[in-house]
Amino acid sequence: MSSSSCRKKYESPGTIQPTTVNPFSPPPSATTARDQLNALFQDLRYTPEVKCVTAGIAQTVTFSGGTVLTLYPNSFKDGSGLPITSGTICISLIEMYKPGDMISNRATTVATAGILHSGGQVYITATHNGQRVNANKYGIAFRQNAGSTATMFLYSGSSTTADPLVTWGAPDTAVGAVAKATDTGFGGGEGFYFVFDSCSDMGWTNCDALADRTSPRTTVRVTPDDTLVGRSSTHCLIVLHDINSVVPFDEYITSSHTFDLSSSFGHQVPIGMSASIVVINTRANGDIYYYQKDGLTISDGMSLNVTLTKISKEQLKVNLASL
Repeated sequence: MSSSSCRKKYESPGTIQPTTVNPFSPPPSATTARDQLNALFQDLRYTPEVKCVTAGIAQTVTFSGGTVLTLYPNSFKDGSGLPITSGTICISLIEMYKPGDMISNRATTVATAGILHSGGQVYITATHNGQRVNANKYGIAFRQNAGSTATMFLYSGSSTTADPLVTWGAPDTAVGAVAKATDTGFGGGEGFYFVFDSCSDMGWTNCDALADRTSPRTTVRVTPDDTLVGRSSTHCLIVLHDINSVVPFDEYITSSHTFDLSSSFGHQVPIGMSASIVVINTRANGDIYYYQKDGLTISDGMSLNVTLTKISKEQLKVNLASL
């Protein structure tokens, strides 16, 4: 579908004071290392940015990370499927454009068909009179640092809980878009955008395309030297900087105490790409252990022996923000 209808500029209504709400359920009381891991990521998740608008009015809304929503007069509907055309709609948005953003919010770039090349992710909800509402149709634009001719698609995620990593299903190929190098000034700001003008879902939303599936690929193995760094208490991830991708190590070999990428070709990583390895581990007493190795180049059969060090939660946030 053409993105041209997203170009029209609308005047926004007066500002209405928003209320920030954490959309995720808190984890249970932390009594095990897995509980501690869940509690840690509950705290690492970003606080949603909330903007409130008047329903029934065509307008654009720009968030601090550059994401632009184009709202139509009938963009939202209630639980009965009826359009909401009056009152206040409060939109809650978490923006995840960099790998560190994705890791902090437990979002990956892996879909059913394989690894994704990411143009950004958001978690979006909306309320009317304090009640969650559904999307009828709205536009969304993901801001980019540079122009691109890549065709991107919208993917919907599968999780809103505090525990699992978010993964993605099949793309909505009906709303593919191309970011144009000359596309500046969209939504009143400057930059380049992947633009989708007919979105009907909220929740986890991802601007992605399947990564190159023709180049040689490989599995990667990570073996911690500490046997307390086990599957249930640890996130082990590889960051592919060339495609802005975060891939979890989804296999754990107990006998060798090793994290491994899936043997499925779709989840193996391309040889030659620039990468970082990130390992986050928690202990039942609340301590956090961390490993990060930057400047790697993926090689065939790549294997790393790693040593985690104790880290504060504040320093962990700083490290993830730099990815």
